[in-house]
Amino acid sequence: MAAEATTEVAVQQSGLTPDVAIFLVLMVIIATISLYEYFSSIKWQQVTSASRNNIVFEDKNKTYGAYEIRNNYNRNLLLIILGLILFIGLSYGGRLAYDKFFAKEAAADEGDLEQVVIDYYEEPEEEEEVIEEEIPEEEIIPLEDQTAFLPPVVTNDIVDTPPPTNAELTNSNVGKEDVKGNADYSTERVPPPPPPVERKVEEIETVVDEQAEFPGGRAALIKYLSERIQYPDIARELGLSGKTVLKFVVNTDGTITDVKIAKGMRDCSECDKEAVRVVKNMPKWAPGKKGGKAVRSYFVLPVQFAIE
Repeated sequence: MAAEATTEVAVQQSGLTPDVAIFLVLMVIIATISLYEYFSSIKWQQVTSASRNNIVFEDKNKTYGAYEIRNNYNRNLLLIILGLILFIGLSYGGRLAYDKFFAKEAAADEGDLEQVVIDYYEEPEEEEEVIEEEIPEEEIIPLEDQTAFLPPVVTNDIVDTPPPTNAELTNSNVGKEDVKGNADYSTERVPPPPPPVERKVEEIETVVDEQAEFPGGRAALIKYLSERIQYPDIARELGLSGKTVLKFVVNTDGTITDVKIAKGMRDCSECDKEAVRVVKNMPKWAPGKKGGKAVRSYFVLPVQFAIE
């Protein structure tokens, strides 16, 4: 079926819209208020009063600053508002004049507008022809003679195994099954390995008769530390100084192990690391003794960091 759609063309006479009218009313109100303030500025209470400003700014520079702003405020505001009203009046006044004098003549020349009818038709969809595919008939192949193939049947026949002779029993061990032996290996039992020897861990003595000592004594220890400890750059830049206390073990052979920080230096972990590094690389000490025998013992070493 055909469908029809109608479009009507009309001309609306242009004029003053409600939004424009409201805007013009607001502009008139603002202009009235500004004019009222302008003519009221002669009062002493008004900041823009000319007589007041002349007294306030007497014997002062009046060419710029607050005097010019107060003196010309009302005039500048009035000029701006009048300019806006004039601009809007000319814009909409010109439009009204055009609609009044020229639009009517153009409408008279064109004559009455007629209703325009636009017809459009929906073309019926063409039905697609369904082409049936011819299915070929299956070719029947005649069966040939066939012979069934059956797997051979395995029977569990009992095989008699003759018993071993006396000579075979004499030269071999008796068991449940026949096992082929290897004459290259001995039949003697291998003794089990001895149990592991437990290594006795020497205890670390906390109280000794003779304290462990750095080679050369205390003076040599202080010299060794002062020559090898490198003051960390960050501590030097910040002017940090303090003390790091280390605790370590002196073994019976004089080696140093288990170096730990008993009390670190405040605000300088790099100083602690540097002290640990130097102590780990120390030469062998004279071990501590208890009852005249060398023993493992603890040693507490304070390391002082100071900027000279």
